[in-house]
Formats: sequence, C-alpha cells, structure tokens
Amino acid sequence: MNELFVSKAGSDVTFIVHEKEIQAHKLIVTARSPYLFKLLGSFYDVQYLLDKCTEKINIRLSDPELYDPKEAFKYAELGLLYSPGTDELLRICLKCISGCKASFNYRDSDGEVKWISFELALRIVQVCRRTKILDESNMFKNTFEWAKNDFICQNQREPTPKEIQECMAPFMPHFDLKNISPTILATIIKTNKLIADDKLLNIFADLVLQNKAVHFDAFCGIGERCEWCGKRTVDGLCIRCDEPSYGNRRDGGRASIDEQRFPRGYAGHFAGNQG
Repeated sequence: MNELFVSKAGSDVTFIVHEKEIQAHKLIVTARSPYLFKLLGSFYDVQYLLDKCTEKINIRLSDPELYDPKEAFKYAELGLLYSPGTDELLRICLKCISGCKASFNYRDSDGEVKWISFELALRIVQVCRRTKILDESNMFKNTFEWAKNDFICQNQREPTPKEIQECMAPFMPHFDLKNISPTILATIIKTNKLIADDKLLNIFADLVLQNKAVHFDAFCGIGERCEWCGKRTVDGLCIRCDEPSYGNRRDGGRASIDEQRFPRGYAGHFAGNQG
C-alpha cells in the first residue's frame, strides 16, 4: 500500500500545482478527501463535463470582449455531436448565430477554415430566428455559399446548376421566398433553377403588386382625412397642416416630418390634387 503513495505506476489522475504536475491514484485521493471525492467522482461523468462546458461557453459567448461569432459554429457542432445531452449548448449557439451574418465556417485547432456539417447547416436554416442582421436574404446567401463550398471540398471542382439544385433541395422548403430580395431571386435562384419558373413568376408578381400598393397608398394618401382641413393624410400626417412649407403645425409646434422624407414639391402636388 505504501508503494502507491510514492509510485507513479497505475496513476489515473494528474494535479497541476504551481505549474508542476503531480500524478496520483484516484482511489487513494478520493478516499482521503471528501472534497476530491465530490470533484473527481463526478469528473468522469460525461453529462457533468458537458454541463460545465455549456456553462463556460455561455459566459464566453455572452462577453463582448471574448465573443467571436465563428466560435458559435464550432460549439454548435459539439452540441450536435453529443445531443440530446447538449440541447442547452445548441440553443445558446443558435441564438448567437441568429445575431450575426457570418459565413457558415470556423477555424479548427490548426487554423484552417472548416465548413460546418450538413446537419448543422440544416438545423440553422430550420431553427434560427430571422433578425435584422440575419434576415431571410442573408440566411439564403450564407446557405448557398455553404452548399457550393461544401461540394467543392468533397469533389474538388465547381458544381453544375443541377448539382447545386441537389445540394440546396433539403433547404429550400425552409425559406420564406417572399422575404428574399428580388436581386437574389433574379440571379442565384433563377440561374440555378432552384424553384419552378411559374412559382418564381408568381413571387415576382406579388412583389410588384405589393410595391405598387405601398407607393399608391403613400402618394395618394388612401385612408383617413385630416380633421382640420378635410384633406387625405399620409401616414397619419396632413400635407397642408403638418408639412413645414405650410408654416407651423396645427398644434403650435414645428412639423415632425422633415423635408427629406416629404419634399415641399410633393406638398404642393398633394394640396392641389387631393380631395
């Protein structure tokens, strides 16, 4: 028994004290110290390690000075690997990803760029909430970039439009195409035929109609009338009573709408033509 205290043979735990490694036997140290028993008894519990890992990662991703959006992809891969025991880790990472529009890649321990797995890319498209930063258009561009580069990494060549269709097929049902910019619809989606031509035409038609409706309402002031002069209002404001070119507001103050948003030339047009 005394040999166990001086011999390194069979040691299964290492303590680092003042940068010096001390090898020991888990059985001995846990028997002699309730604290070490509590620490080392749970240290080899995988779920315990994952929980501690999640706790540290959450702190790191929440600190603006330490936060790197690329790290969220790396930790999310870890969350997928050990799922379902790491659901909280995955949730934290996906929340961080929703707040950035970084490409779907990160640097591994060797410093090389590594594109995320198909499983994580699909989970991001399915689950990540669209935000002002990562809106539908940016989500689509990032996914398309990932699909193209993932194909190149696996096949060492550029994909054909047909192969792009196959790569993007699992993702397309999860995009709200009406919220994707017309430029992307007319270039990437149309060129690679990612959706049927008739469906694409219908989306463009809806966009045109929506655009016309917005402009028509804005310039014709469809809706309420001013309670003071009876003219139609635009966004709740009367051209005659609220526009700076007509002097002060009816409430005695300056008009809240500036001339960049509502030029005086338009005010004259509205004043003469609305009724």
